Amino acid sequence: MKWADRSFVALLLLGAVGHFFGSVTLIEPGSILQIWSLSGVLAVLLIVAMNVLRWRRPGDAAVAWIAGLGAAAWVLVALGFGSALHNLADFRVVWHAAAAAGVAAFALRAALSRGP
Repeated sequence: MKWADRSFVALLLLGAVGHFFGSVTLIEPGSILQIWSLSGVLAVLLIVAMNVLRWRRPGDAAVAWIAGLGAAAWVLVALGFGSALHNLADFRVVWHAAAAAGVAAFALRAALSRGP
């Protein structure tokens, strides 16, 4: 199961990399839209970092909760983006929502197994 957990985090990281390159190449430099788009990249990278920290600190329930809830929140952000596009089947929405859902499932399972 460890490989599946790490695979979902890797997929989320790839989504962040794609989001970054799309933000810097497709959006007007210095625009408000670009700044907000890059803040999304930062958010995803922080979720990835929290999950790497979760792997390195397997007994830390607080880290697992933060990592899992952050990933669950990113699922909602991705679905909100899809709703704004009027296209929940957009590949960006599906990629981010599916990867974040997998990350959230593994992280929250770890949080619940570690107790309060």
